[in-house]
Amino acid sequence: MAPFCGHCRRGSVKASGTHLSRPCREARAVRRGLAGSFCESESLVSIYDAIGGAKAVEAAVDEFYVRVTADPDLAPFFAGRDIPSLKAHQRDFIAAAIGGPEIYQGRDLPRVHRPLNISDAHFDAVVDHLVAALRGLGVPPETTGQIGATLAPLRKDIVSV
Repeated sequence: MAPFCGHCRRGSVKASGTHLSRPCREARAVRRGLAGSFCESESLVSIYDAIGGAKAVEAAVDEFYVRVTADPDLAPFFAGRDIPSLKAHQRDFIAAAIGGPEIYQGRDLPRVHRPLNISDAHFDAVVDHLVAALRGLGVPPETTGQIGATLAPLRKDIVSV
């Protein structure tokens, strides 16, 4: 089957966020934040559906923030931040990244993360906490591996030291 847009559900999406017939505004909005790691194939939508959709993403994000704010190496990044707002952006971001209908409309990832001086170790710890949160909700290892692989290309946009 040809790739299709997980946002508007039309077929034949190019990596640029353009349908063969016309642009998908929703896909371009997501691409702005995801640096091209969206709408790649039907399997992304099945990941979102396989883990239980919006409710599962919400539960995973809630557990993820419990974990990262308790991690002594990561907690300083979240001190004094508006956690409810971060959670809302994270829910949309993760859902969009794994093929859900949510649209990430947050700021550009490099602009947000570069000033934070995030290292490879920090990035790996964040991904590990997300995977652990998903596994804690019963998401199978092969699915969490697919989600991790979907997020891995974002390293270049987030790591700055």
